[in-house]
Amino acid sequence: MGLDLHAQNIINGTNDQFLFRFEKYETNRLETVLNSKLFFNNINVFNDPYEFTHFPIAKTSSNLLAYKNELENAGISLEGIDWKTFLLSKNDDSDFLLENIKALSNEYTIVCFSKTWDEHLLWSHYTQGHTGICYVYGFDFFITEDQRAVIEVGNKLQASLFDVIYSNVWPEFFKEQEEISGRILYTKSLVWEYEKEVRMILRGGSGLQAIPKETLKAVIFGMKFKESEIPEVKNRFHSNGFTLDFYSIKMKLGSYELGLEKI
Repeated sequence: MGLDLHAQNIINGTNDQFLFRFEKYETNRLETVLNSKLFFNNINVFNDPYEFTHFPIAKTSSNLLAYKNELENAGISLEGIDWKTFLLSKNDDSDFLLENIKALSNEYTIVCFSKTWDEHLLWSHYTQGHTGICYVYGFDFFITEDQRAVIEVGNKLQASLFDVIYSNVWPEFFKEQEEISGRILYTKSLVWEYEKEVRMILRGGSGLQAIPKETLKAVIFGMKFKESEIPEVKNRFHSNGFTLDFYSIKMKLGSYELGLEKI
């Protein structure tokens, strides 16, 4: 999976390496952060029903031949039929698509971040109308030969960072080309482009995974976060050994931009 990656942006100097995660203010969510963990979700809890949608069979000759060979190796004969047309018809088979999506969702889990902290809709949608928190992460990573940005999580598992691709066309599944097919995991409709999303994708792991404490760099409180609760939250981070900067979203008079104030 070597294309359209967060790693490439970092290499080119177009990203400052900070990623922002917007959360509701809930006890269990706060505890997860205090315990230096991230929760890798299955896509069945995502808010977009189009997650992982794709054309199950790409139209290239090599890809069709790979499917044909697999069927024949399984003892399914395609002799005497227009096998290319038969295979491509699978792209109109919703059950076949759902089976592919289910297989992918059972194999991969995801944590979502943004490359921006000052998008109104992110605060509105993911922090219960500015009453929650945005956590600022700065991950140590290493770049693989295929230009993936890789983060070590949990018990030496490796999660990769990918910039989400925004498109109005579904990606295709190429049976023997994982690099291209991997786009299924991080392609979304153009309507989501405002999120500037980066995905941390883990293969073979799910649920809570530990990350180094020092990856959390700052905490930003929403504009409607209860001011009386801020000291308690700050104290909890300090008592758990974190050295952080704390900020609060503030209104800019005469402007619709979001302001940021260190507290």
